[in-house]
Amino acid sequence: IVLPRFGRHLIEDVAAAAALIGAAGFEPSWVREAVENFETEPLRGEIVVRGDHTLILDCYNAAPESMAASLESLSALCDAPRRARL
Repeated sequence: IVLPRFGRHLIEDVAAAAALIGAAGFEPSWVREAVENFETEPLRGEIVVRGDHTLILDCYNAAPESMAASLESLSALCDAPRRARL
């Protein structure tokens, strides 16, 4: 399953939701489709690829816990050759 949003912190939420949906009797293929089509509000963890560049649009006013989770997710991208600092 591919989660089309950025953030390791989303994995636990999606896993819990998928488990509940599966326990309710939905087919695994339906759960997969629902997760892969998951969307948040615009500019919240959006991943945009333009050529060789990947942008993570996370431009909303967030709580400190949310910002910490996003920064932790970003730091985990060890295969990223470089990160732009603004």
